[in-house]
Amino acid sequence: MKCAKCGYINDSFAMYCGNCGEKLDKQNKIKKALSKKGLLVLITLVFIAIIASCLLIFYKTYVRNYDETLEKAQQYVADLNYKMAEDTYLEAIDIDPKLPDAYEELVDVYLDQFKTKEALEIMDLAIDNVSEEHERDIKYKYDEVTTDVDNLDIVIDAFEVFESGNLDQLYNTQKLINEHADYFINRLKQDDNIIYIPDGNTSGKGIGIYIDYDFLKNSEYYKDLHSIDEYINVFIYFGNFNKTLREGEFIILKTSVLSMEYYYVANFENDSIDGEIICENYTYDESTEEIMVEHIDTYNFSDGKIDGNFKSDIYEDGEYCCTTYGTARDGIINRIQNDSIDSEYDSDYIIASGKNGSHVHYIYYSDYTKFDEYTPPYIYLP
Repeated sequence: MKCAKCGYINDSFAMYCGNCGEKLDKQNKIKKALSKKGLLVLITLVFIAIIASCLLIFYKTYVRNYDETLEKAQQYVADLNYKMAEDTYLEAIDIDPKLPDAYEELVDVYLDQFKTKEALEIMDLAIDNVSEEHERDIKYKYDEVTTDVDNLDIVIDAFEVFESGNLDQLYNTQKLINEHADYFINRLKQDDNIIYIPDGNTSGKGIGIYIDYDFLKNSEYYKDLHSIDEYINVFIYFGNFNKTLREGEFIILKTSVLSMEYYYVANFENDSIDGEIICENYTYDESTEEIMVEHIDTYNFSDGKIDGNFKSDIYEDGEYCCTTYGTARDGIINRIQNDSIDSEYDSDYIIASGKNGSHVHYIYYSDYTKFDEYTPPYIYLP
């Protein structure tokens, strides 16, 4: 034991310093006190370390539980089991209501089922609960969702109009969807289709919206015609779906910037059109608010493309006028040679002709469309 006064090293059991005679017992007490203090500090540090380890284990478990719950929900979505997906996303939100992922993915599940009310409610919940660092992203998502809801409500309304069978309302529905065509086109460039079946079902009577992908894939081919946007057609299908695939008879409306009048009745087999199709072309007189038939076409389709002979019954002022005939191959409409056509049509692309007494009636594309043998018109139904 070292003497605090002179520094002499004494035996450990010595009571007094062998060099200066200083009593060593006070120093022992100091040493013991310091030893106790050191032990206390050590115990405290060990306790803190244990607590930190427990917290780390808890955090890792909590993060793992949240991530695993999200993965389960995502798998349910992939399996089209929306009910279980919804329950599992809500479970993830309970685990951590401050994280945005479960809200954002759940709202997409609701929108896929056209549950627009629930979609807005879950976004309101997200805005109230997410942490400050995620507020900006959630508000951006909220704006997206409100746009989706406004447009998807149009589809829900369209379904009810189709159910009613009111032709006047069908025309207005076409017009409304055409006004919102940009939204549907952008959405359909990402998804194959938009299908609404009541109550979130994947089978049953419903409405589907599609676009002309064949045209999009060949847009370079048509770039010298009118603007591409004018030629992108939005198709509205009403009939029975079997796990989102079209089966049986469907009513089809086609709407684009150029036209909104086509009304098809077609039979589907395994989501593909085959056989005879009737197409009714109507015009709307805004002054009289009357819808009048312009022509009724009968086509044959194979794998969704016009093929073979077709005819068109022409009407004038609502009265039958004559029938024109034409041919098509693999979706492409054949041109009638100009040597059988009056000179005034020489530069146009004639696709069908018929007689009303001595008068010959033609269906043609004007030369300004730039359709010719190298860029022929086609009819394709997605």
